[in-house]
Amino acid sequence: MNKDLKKEFEILKHSDIYEIVEDSTNVSKITLHPMKTYTPPCGNPMIGSMITVGLLPSAFPYDIVYSYDVAENSATKNYQYKLQVYQSLWLFNIFRLGRTFSKQSGKALLGSYIASNK
Repeated sequence: MNKDLKKEFEILKHSDIYEIVEDSTNVSKITLHPMKTYTPPCGNPMIGSMITVGLLPSAFPYDIVYSYDVAENSATKNYQYKLQVYQSLWLFNIFRLGRTFSKQSGKALLGSYIASNK
């Protein structure tokens, strides 16, 4: 596993799809690819939060293309998922511990993985 892509690694770790171990004798090897993030083209949802100094919450949809390869024996299979993650801009988010971008993205990745393997 290439851990040099820190965000991608954290997302995969939080998804709990695979058990990640440091043993090099494992059958499966995962190669992460850089994710592509598509942010909203306009900042209009931020205006309310900016005017009210964060008292009015706003949400931004992020479209993420997340992909990785799983190599087992001599076969390599590519997995690619389109994730939608909403990030909010709100003053009281500083009190919401444990809800980070990588955790939300990991849950979205797990949901996409389960939906594609039905």
